[in-house]
Amino acid sequence: MLEKVKISARFASNVKILRTSIDRPNIALHIQPMQYSIVSFRDLEFVIDAARDRPIQAADILKGGFADTFIETSTNQTAKRVQNAIQRGDMNVARALVQEDIGAIVKETMTRRKGRQEELKAQRLATGAVDQHAWRRICQQIPKTIVYMDSISHIELARQQIIGWLVKYGCSITEAKHVIKVYYSELTDSNKLAISSEFVKPDSNELLSCSHYRVILATDAMGMGINNPDIKRVV
Repeated sequence: MLEKVKISARFASNVKILRTSIDRPNIALHIQPMQYSIVSFRDLEFVIDAARDRPIQAADILKGGFADTFIETSTNQTAKRVQNAIQRGDMNVARALVQEDIGAIVKETMTRRKGRQEELKAQRLATGAVDQHAWRRICQQIPKTIVYMDSISHIELARQQIIGWLVKYGCSITEAKHVIKVYYSELTDSNKLAISSEFVKPDSNELLSCSHYRVILATDAMGMGINNPDIKRVV
């Protein structure tokens, strides 16, 4: 059969036909039914899972271990005794002390927390880049993803929905708009080139050298000629 193919295709007699497996162990195919209405786009929320709940962790870092600092700097004597009990490993004594004077401890904690929140708010206003930088580091954990959709209107609606989720998690709308981009035929050539040029940047430990774009919602206009070796997911 193969010889007949070679003759029909007018290949030279010395042409060799190699037969190899098409298996690619680094590629996996996952299929699952949609759980929500297609117009809700809820089934796409997984593409930004890496950013879910991360703002709390980032806030904890910015607070600089506030919970520990409270006991160390507290003027409440019970809090000092609680700290000493914890250091001795006597958790029963610590628990009893907290229960004994819980009102005073809670009151002081709330007062200090309110003051700290005001301090952080002022810091964010004075240095807005702090939160932006932290959020870019968080969003960098989102694997590079292309989501193919069959209409431009669905792409735009999905983008607004996903941006809304990121904002709900704590991301600024400006950062969210950088993370989620669109690509379709009606974009200008310059816009397409700008998106492709940014998206092709390889991920690395250098934050500013990585692609700011993490998820591209696209039609099949983003297909031919695209050569991104580190795209992790195609939906």
